[in-house]
Amino acid sequence: MESLSAPSHRGLVPWQGLLLAASLLTFWSLPTTAQLTIESVPPNAAEGKDVLLRVHNLPGNLGGYWYKGEIVDSNHKIVSYVIDTQKITYGPAYSDREKIYPNGSLLFQNVTRKDTGYYILLAIDKNFQSRPVTGQLHVYPELPKPSITSNISNPEEYKDPVMLTCEPQIQNIAYLWLVSSQKLQASARLQLSKDNRTLTLLPVTRNDMGPYECETRNPVSAGRSDPFILNVLYGPDVPLISPSDSHYLPGANLSLFCLSTSNPPAQYSWLVNGRPQQPTQELFIPNITAHDSGSYTCLAHNSVTGLNRTTVKTITVSEPVGKPSIRASNATVTEHKDAVVLTCLTNDTGISIRWLFKNQRLLLTDRMKLSRDNSTLTIDPVRREDAGDYQCEVFNPVSSSKSDPFRLDVQLAGPLPDPKTTGPIYEFPPPGIRLSPHVHLPSLTSSVHSWLIIESVPPNAAEGSLLFQNVTLKDTGYYTLQATETAHGQDSMGNVLSVICTAELPKPSITSNNSLPEEHKDPVVLTCEPQIQDTTYLWLINSQSLTNSARLQLSKDNRTLTLLPVTRNDTGPYECETRNPVSAGRSDPFTLNVVYGPDAPTISPFDAHYLRGTNLNLSCQAASHPPAQYSWLINERPQQPTQELFIPNITSNYSGSYTCLAHNPVTGLNRTTIMTITVYAEQNYMGYSVGTIVGSMIRVLVMVALG
Repeated sequence: MESLSAPSHRGLVPWQGLLLAASLLTFWSLPTTAQLTIESVPPNAAEGKDVLLRVHNLPGNLGGYWYKGEIVDSNHKIVSYVIDTQKITYGPAYSDREKIYPNGSLLFQNVTRKDTGYYILLAIDKNFQSRPVTGQLHVYPELPKPSITSNISNPEEYKDPVMLTCEPQIQNIAYLWLVSSQKLQASARLQLSKDNRTLTLLPVTRNDMGPYECETRNPVSAGRSDPFILNVLYGPDVPLISPSDSHYLPGANLSLFCLSTSNPPAQYSWLVNGRPQQPTQELFIPNITAHDSGSYTCLAHNSVTGLNRTTVKTITVSEPVGKPSIRASNATVTEHKDAVVLTCLTNDTGISIRWLFKNQRLLLTDRMKLSRDNSTLTIDPVRREDAGDYQCEVFNPVSSSKSDPFRLDVQLAGPLPDPKTTGPIYEFPPPGIRLSPHVHLPSLTSSVHSWLIIESVPPNAAEGSLLFQNVTLKDTGYYTLQATETAHGQDSMGNVLSVICTAELPKPSITSNNSLPEEHKDPVVLTCEPQIQDTTYLWLINSQSLTNSARLQLSKDNRTLTLLPVTRNDTGPYECETRNPVSAGRSDPFTLNVVYGPDAPTISPFDAHYLRGTNLNLSCQAASHPPAQYSWLINERPQQPTQELFIPNITSNYSGSYTCLAHNPVTGLNRTTIMTITVYAEQNYMGYSVGTIVGSMIRVLVMVALG
């Protein structure tokens, strides 16, 4: 036995730190009514550090005994001491690292994980009454820097599952995963093991490359791995050939570039009209000729996945077109009597033809007909307004050429000089239009004027001028002036005037064939109302002109817009415009009520580990229209329907699987997400009750006294 004041390493030693020194200089002589307790300083110790089991409220004592474990057992005695004699006696459980102080506190130096557990102080007062108290020591290792390993070094997209493991495996620590420095988000393809140490991707995609990091934590330390990047093999995707041009002139240089998304990068080769070329990503052919026309196939190959993808582009090398000419059946024709046939002559093939009149594109009337290839223009019968210069233009994708002008002369039928009726062609007249012909008869002394209308007699025809008041659609038609020379009874016809009366358009509106279309299932037909002849219909989405899309189809008159099938991005708003030469109108915005979802729900927060006694608050969210209805299962047991699940003061009984179910009552679809929750105890309490411990210690004391 040794003295409590002995300076040897087996006696008392100074404690580092003011807090600990102050506690050790205090001699315990508190009232016996104060509760005897033991505090671990610090509460959680790192392996290799020092820990003090500090005694509070120790009464005036004769001495005390320290035991390791939850029961008083002489085989587990560490040390005993007597205050009056300052004698220390070491027991079988003493390891030469334990130091006892006059106030009964016990110091552990250079602790190891084996020191973790319960310790009993059995305090004996001068009346030989025992007062047992239990303390607990928590020792945790300093965690090494973790690292990530993978079950496969080069996983293939949509084929291989990948298992990432956070190394090393250490008991009683928490594992956390990060992707691109962010907490891991819930996904049906991402699965965590029960202890979170293993992350499985089912199956892997090119978007899963990372980088990934794993964190390890215990109460005394934490570590984060270096970033780990998955080398996901994928592709090749369908290659793209650029530029988009498909037509070339002879003598030009052909340079085609092929690109495909692939890991590792794709290997490229070309076929020209089925003939293999040298392997290259860029195909270059200088000074091409018509013999270079044909199919150009780019083949992209991934040497690791073994996959191939091809794209075919048709290249046409066309000679520039030659100058065409016009052949006419007759260069001079008589009005209302003769027909004329104009033929465009060219030696080129694979070309298109269009006609021009007075250097403008020819607008066909009901008296004009074109042959199927547009090479022949027939006018039957001719009228005086058909007189003028005609040209034909031939073109292919790389060039065009016009013929010289051909002048068609139209002779009048009567012997009288032409009465020149001048003035515009009124295509959009407001109410009350006066057509005023000006007649010049140089050799005649008098004439009678009258108006002829093709479809009906005008209601207010008068000699000379013709006035239309409050025009209607029925007034539309052609009008010509007939002049009669009174002395000789000869007639002459003037120029034809066209009067087109157009109605003011009402405000349009949009109707739909389906009030609640379902995404990826229902086609939607939008119709611009009302239907009016000779009206142009235009569509707008989000106040912008409609863009080309394989899913958007317009009817021949543009009045009907069809979406095949509808998606959540097609809600609009939509507007339709109607136009004619005198007015235009735009509908009110029309929004589609597209029903969709629910998508796979997301549970937040993402934390999956909780301490006992904290509150658990989980929220579930899924994209859906109408909004989803939510319900929960805890370990397969249904809970009250709610979007937010709240459980106060959780215990380890609440560990397990938490399933959120999102339901769309209109689409009838359901989606689920499962999250595993683990509840940890702050301390792992094991052993006996205080009464059992006290009773055991008293029995030991009696046995010692009797022995």
